[in-house]
Amino acid sequence: MMTAANRPILTAQDAENLVCRWQRRLVAGASLDELMAQLANGMRLELPDRTVRGHTEFAAWYRSGPHRLLADLLTGEGDVEVNLSSPVHAQVTVTSSSNAAGAPPQQEWWVVLQDGAPRIRTVAVTGPLLDRLPDMVAAVTAAPQPAHV
Repeated sequence: MMTAANRPILTAQDAENLVCRWQRRLVAGASLDELMAQLANGMRLELPDRTVRGHTEFAAWYRSGPHRLLADLLTGEGDVEVNLSSPVHAQVTVTSSSNAAGAPPQQEWWVVLQDGAPRIRTVAVTGPLLDRLPDMVAAVTAAPQPAHV
């Protein structure tokens, strides 16, 4: 969307659409390039066992396999709340009502308008199940890797 001064602004619908679309792509096993195209410069993924910063670390994390566990955690339907904090920033909170792992994590996403398009700046995933995430990651990374990466 454009303002009266012809400057692009981020809308709540744009931010929500990006988060939902990116989650669906992650769950579907999208290619690394497809996922990274939606990440902002300086992106950060906060998980209980580690924080992934930037495109290079994201690529290494994705190739190592734990993204499959994150995809399992994000498969439930949930409530989405969008708060616009500026014309180019939005906080998107997703609270899952159910998921494959049996516990509802909460996700906090920060979306930024970068180069005229919404991009994911930060994703933080929290919840009671995630206290066991380091052990679960070890099990997932020991499994065979998918061919798409």
